[in-house]
Amino acid sequence: MSGISRTRLLLYGLAVILLLAANAYRLTTAPEADIAEAVMRDTGQIRVPALHVAVGRKDLPNVGVRDVFRAGAAPTPEPVAAPAPVSAPKVAPPDPLEIAREQATKKLDAVRLIGIVASGDGALAVYERDGGTPSRFVGDEIVSGFKLDRISQGEIRARHERLGLVATLSLGGVRPMQMTRVE
Repeated sequence: MSGISRTRLLLYGLAVILLLAANAYRLTTAPEADIAEAVMRDTGQIRVPALHVAVGRKDLPNVGVRDVFRAGAAPTPEPVAAPAPVSAPKVAPPDPLEIAREQATKKLDAVRLIGIVASGDGALAVYERDGGTPSRFVGDEIVSGFKLDRISQGEIRARHERLGLVATLSLGGVRPMQMTRVE
């Protein structure tokens, strides 16, 4: 051999084998903190003998998971479920057609049929409204929007074409005004 004695080679070989055995023993019995330190020192590849991977297991508790590739990484926080948004009760906006129907009905409520007069031109309805006593023929307007549709012996019928309302007024207030809708 070229300068190193056989005994020295044997001693160097034995020392290397002992160091490898000590490192292997330390890696197999070392706690997690020592492994994390070894990773931080960038000592190379480390084999973790008891690595258990639980994928899709529902019986394990939901705990934070530590990133094994970053030393000292904090566990990830548990997911927080956001509370369901509370929606305000939905209030339907008032129907403009219903509002117009109510206003037209109030105008016709102020009308009271006083009498019916038969003439050569046809029947004439006499009614009281706002302190006056106007008279109208069939087809004339009684109140804004309501036209006299029919005159019979004891009552008149008025129709509001745009709102689809028909009102019947009785002579002398025997029956109150009756309002019906025509669709």
